[in-house]
Amino acid sequence: MAVFKRKVCKEGHLMDPSWRICPVCLAPICGWLVVMNGESKNKVYTIHEGKNKIGSGVECELRILIPGVLRHHATLSSERVASAGKQVLHYKLINQAAAEAESVQVNNVPVQTQEIIDGDIIKLGDLGLKFKCL
Repeated sequence: MAVFKRKVCKEGHLMDPSWRICPVCLAPICGWLVVMNGESKNKVYTIHEGKNKIGSGVECELRILIPGVLRHHATLSSERVASAGKQVLHYKLINQAAAEAESVQVNNVPVQTQEIIDGDIIKLGDLGLKFKCL
């Protein structure tokens, strides 16, 4: 019986064993989430352009291994939009939590889908994260 070993990059993204470079890490960085409370206070998670699943599962681009964070808690997406003749990134947070007790909040307001801007505070359960963008 063959045993398959999981391969992850330095950021914790799940990779095919044959890959030498993580495709998620190749995407341009467009921001960060900074942990605001708990044992992991000040830990930084990098956000890459496109869709970023946030959670504790191995399929998540932003893998947060902190109690209270669900396997797939939320999705943070960035999209380039033309504004005043130049490309600007717009960010949107989507709640993936099923129960209200495991909800997602932006600036202490429960949300299902919310556009976010630099400096917003995101809460996943009891975990507070400050959003910083380029």
